[in-house]
Amino acid sequence: MKQRYDTLDIRIIHRPAELNADGSGKHERFTVDFLVNGQSLYELLSAHRFDLVGRFSQDAQAWNEESANIFLKKQSADLENGRIMLYVCPECGDIGCGAITVTIIKSDNSFTWTEFGYENNYDPQMMDLDSYRAVGPFRFQFDEYSEVIEKANEGTPPMRRAKEVRTPPRLLHQKLGRAQIKLPNSFQLWQAS
Repeated sequence: MKQRYDTLDIRIIHRPAELNADGSGKHERFTVDFLVNGQSLYELLSAHRFDLVGRFSQDAQAWNEESANIFLKKQSADLENGRIMLYVCPECGDIGCGAITVTIIKSDNSFTWTEFGYENNYDPQMMDLDSYRAVGPFRFQFDEYSEVIEKANEGTPPMRRAKEVRTPPRLLHQKLGRAQIKLPNSFQLWQAS
C-alpha cells in the first residue's frame, strides 16, 4: 500500500515598505511562503497578524543557505528547544521578536512538519501551540521536499524578477492622481517558478 504524502511548493510573498512621518517605518521584504497541498502556510497560520515574513529572504543568501541546512536536518535546529523558525520578524529575523515555529522530523523516506506554534525566547507565557493544533502534521516525500527546500534557498532570482516588474504603489498613485487605488493581490504575491 502506497503511503500518502502531502505536497510542498513555494511562492513569493511581498511585505511593502512603510515610511511614517517621524522617519520610522518598515522595510520592504520579498520572502518565501510555503504552499502545502496548494494552501499558503502564511495564510493558514495567520502570520500577518504578527507582521512576520518567510524565513527565506531575497537579501540574505548566507541565512538562506543555513536555513536550508536546518530544514534538511543537516544542521541542528536554530532554537534550543529543537524547534525551527518558519515565519520570522521582517526587520531582524530574531526569535526575540517572535516567530511561528515548527518541529521537523526526518526519516529515511520523508520529512514531517508538526507542532506548529508561536513563540519567542524570553517569555514562556508567549508560547502558543494550542492555536495551531489543527494544522498538520504534514508529511513530505524525501526527494521532493529536498528539491523544494533547495528552490527556497535559491529563491532569490525569482524574487528579484518579481521586484523588477512590479510598479510600486507610490508610482501608481503619482500616475493616477488622488483617486482611491485598490491594488490587486498580484502586487502582494508572486508564484515562484
